[in-house]
Amino acid sequence: MDNYFPKWNQDRIVYQWKNDRLRIGADDVDVLEITGYSDFWSDLISCCNGINSFEEIKDLLRKKYDISENIIEKYISKFSDRNLLEILDRPVNQIDHYLINESLETYYSSEGIGGIKLLEKLSNLKVTILGCGAGGSHIALQLAQLGVGRLHLVDDDIVKENNINRQSMFTFNDIGKYKVDCVKDCILKRNYQCVVTKRKLKMSTVDAVKKEISESDWVFCCMDEPPYIAQRLVNRVCYLFNIPSIYCFSQRSAGKLLFCNPNIQNIGCVDCLLYEQDSDNFQNLVKKFSNYDGKLITANILTNILLLSSWVVKKWLDCVTEKNSNVWNTLFRFDFYSFREDEFKHFSKQSHCPTCGHDFDKSKLWEILKIDE
Repeated sequence: MDNYFPKWNQDRIVYQWKNDRLRIGADDVDVLEITGYSDFWSDLISCCNGINSFEEIKDLLRKKYDISENIIEKYISKFSDRNLLEILDRPVNQIDHYLINESLETYYSSEGIGGIKLLEKLSNLKVTILGCGAGGSHIALQLAQLGVGRLHLVDDDIVKENNINRQSMFTFNDIGKYKVDCVKDCILKRNYQCVVTKRKLKMSTVDAVKKEISESDWVFCCMDEPPYIAQRLVNRVCYLFNIPSIYCFSQRSAGKLLFCNPNIQNIGCVDCLLYEQDSDNFQNLVKKFSNYDGKLITANILTNILLLSSWVVKKWLDCVTEKNSNVWNTLFRFDFYSFREDEFKHFSKQSHCPTCGHDFDKSKLWEILKIDE
């Protein structure tokens, strides 16, 4: 451990408590109290600044206290196990852009999900966002601010007047501009380290989707048109390229979210979910959506969009860090009234699925939702 650099997570206050105790943290559900040797504990914590090596910390403490090297190492390991400090392989002053990312690193470390290692992992990811409307634009910005290194934005739409009140990245000065241009500019103003590419393109065929997502580590499908078919297109290509994907959409009262991953056995996909719902009534509903010639207004408010995008990104982060990776074979629902997440529908991998199955069933549903191969 001599060549490692312990760094105390400075999101918890350290203070004297009831004369003989040192208290770490002020949150009643996450407080550590240490009795005795309060001066020693304070000095130990002060030494763990991310610049002193373990060897230097030992020397500093042994000059003042009669304590063995093994005891010091034991205490540092215990603090690390409690997510109170992070063990770095180099001092913080040798880490690129550390001050910019200090808050993120402290959060990730205190949550026990990686600290510097997670920042490095996120910085190496390429995430593609298909659809940069209300949901997609806010998701893209949040991913950039979490530390994702590369984002690819795809949308052929322009900013319109009715976008402004529910999409916080667009202003009236942006009306007539392409959404991908506005979102890219907004991201780079907040995270200039993020590499952002963009394409002004409508995703209407399998070949078009292939060209945009082939090098992605994750794909977020935030397109809402054409309903069902857009999701099927993205799902088909992600399974061809073995890319994990996320599908999110919003209604007036709730948002919904689906995770798919072709790299995990027995995990169903978008088509599996559709197949389980297949019936005459469902086919009639899908036909109505596909052929509806009336005007549909997006009935939502910015508050709900921010709730939805934050929920989606946090679920994704928990999945990436394996803090909560139990997200498969479930359609999640977030209720905007109760602020509660529900497992709205469970489903399973279908052998008759046209995308991930092996015994394709020629249901009328696939004729209604035909995709351009």
